[in-house]
Amino acid sequence: MKNRTATFVLASIAGLCALAVAQPAKEAPKAPAQPVVDAHHAQPEMDEMMQQWMALATPNEHHARFSVFVGEWDSTVTMFEPGQDPSVSTGVMVNTLIHGGRYVHHEYRGDFMGMPFTGSGTFGYNNATKQYEGTWMDSMSTGIMSSTGTYDEATKTYNTVTSMYGPGGVKIPGREVIVVHSNDSHTMEMYHTMPGMPEMKAMEIKYTRKAAGHAAPSGH
Repeated sequence: MKNRTATFVLASIAGLCALAVAQPAKEAPKAPAQPVVDAHHAQPEMDEMMQQWMALATPNEHHARFSVFVGEWDSTVTMFEPGQDPSVSTGVMVNTLIHGGRYVHHEYRGDFMGMPFTGSGTFGYNNATKQYEGTWMDSMSTGIMSSTGTYDEATKTYNTVTSMYGPGGVKIPGREVIVVHSNDSHTMEMYHTMPGMPEMKAMEIKYTRKAAGHAAPSGH
């Protein structure tokens, strides 16, 4: 990228020089005097900006909350469809902290409608936007679902707004509610609003921490 920029600048300068040669000579206008920048005054501003960036990059109490999700979890997934009985499937979720505890990485393995199913995602807290942010992708789609939201300390609940796309490129708004019941149990509820329909509960997942000694799922 630096080489491209340098090449572009040099090419621009060369073009200006060629244009100057091609034009009749005329008296060059006097350039306005430019203020002199004192390096001693500029340095404090640069230091302050660097400190601000470092603050944005530093994990804090929001990221410390992620530790409750770390580990292996037995997952019971209930899917809801209008006019049909709920369908239930099971799987295992493995959550790990990555990038110095700044994010939770999810790896899921189970089944969906009798077919093997895998999924992965990330969840974190953005110090700049002051929101929790997440992504999710899986073997039943080619898109990446994104989410942003907040946390309520009193109820230990994450409320996030989701965005995904369905057939025909139609945007499907939704939301997720994640409730931490204890260090060994939490639930996630997902709601969607399909075109022309009221909001409906689409899925519920109950996570129970695996007992020690069980192996983590392999593969992706």
